[in-house]
This record gives sequence, structure tokens and C-alpha cells, in this order.
Amino acid sequence: MTDDDLQIFLIEKYFESIERRIAYLDEMVNDQHTDEAFLLCSVYIESLANRFYQDYSNAKGFCCALIELTGNELFSLIHPKQLLNKLEKNKLFNNNLDEIKKILDPLQNKLIPLKIINKSLLKVFNEDQIIWLNEYGFKGSMAMIAYERIRCEAVHDMWVTKLSFGATWVDEKPVPDIDYNLLKVALDKIVSYLKERSLCERNLFLKNNEQC
Repeated sequence: MTDDDLQIFLIEKYFESIERRIAYLDEMVNDQHTDEAFLLCSVYIESLANRFYQDYSNAKGFCCALIELTGNELFSLIHPKQLLNKLEKNKLFNNNLDEIKKILDPLQNKLIPLKIINKSLLKVFNEDQIIWLNEYGFKGSMAMIAYERIRCEAVHDMWVTKLSFGATWVDEKPVPDIDYNLLKVALDKIVSYLKERSLCERNLFLKNNEQC
């Protein structure tokens, strides 16, 4: 086996190990340990995100993995109540918080794409606030809710349950729960993406070296 073959072999074995761990989550569910499987699912997502987004914080990496690598638009949508909660805690928005509330309060019961939220808020935001929104707008997303309510709270409280959103709507339909099944599908997508990308990048590297 050549060194190049060994590298590809190791990549495949690495992801096989991850896939075995993930497969065990469903076994835990079948054994009536759904809460534990749900929590581990969020931990695995964070761990993979930390390796892929090495320059990001844990929270941003977790959110970006859900938003960018799963193909599920739900995670990228902004929950206006979640976003307003973040802005209220940030001194940067103290001076015009009332104007911001006038925009976000009527939208409390629906999920909205960030670009649409941006258009509304740009009318009252100053330059520094626009910069914050471009950098940290993900903090108002459904992905961030999953991070805070599942990954963080559950780890400290040793308890996790599905997240339901009551009378909140998206595309004229009730917002689906963030439960084990939704997060497990997301985790599978993330692993599949990372595995394919790792092998493609390695094969491309080998191909370029052969042409030199």
C-alpha cells in the first residue's frame, strides 16, 4: 500500500468509526434511551463542527454546520423572538431598541429568512449594528435555539426533550419540532458531506501532484 493509498484508507476508517457511533444512537432509541441519544446527537454535531470550522466559536460552528451542511432550510430561519432576546442583551442596541421592537414584535409568531429580517432592520440600524448583524445574525436562528436549548442546557441539566414552537408558523404551516429524528437526519447529512469532501480533496491533491 502506497502512502497515498494509506491516507485515503485512514480517511475512510475515520468516518467508518464515526458512522458506527452514530448508528448506535438508533439502538439507544430502540432501548428507550431517546433523551440520551438526542443529547449525544447534539454533542457529535458540535464535535464535527469544531473540526471543520476551526476558527469559529463552538456556538457559531454548531450553527453553521446545521445551516450550511444539512440542506435543511429550517435551521437558517430567524425566530424574531430569539433575535430580539439577543439584541436586548447587547448594549450596542440600547439606543434604538424601541424602534427595533416595533419591527420585530409583529413578527413574533413566524420564522423568517435572515435576508428579509435584514432589509427591515437596516432601516433603523447604524453602521456598527449592521456589522454585528452580518457577523452574528445566526444567533437569532433556529440553529442557535437548538444549540442553546439542546446542546448547552441539556448537558448541564442532564435532561433533554424535543423543542416545540406552539403557534409559530413557517410558510403557513406549524414549525416542526426539533426532536431526535430531525437532529439525527442533520447529523447524518453533516457526516456524509464531510466524508465526501475529505475524500474529494485528497483525490484532487493526488491528481494535481500527478500532473506536476
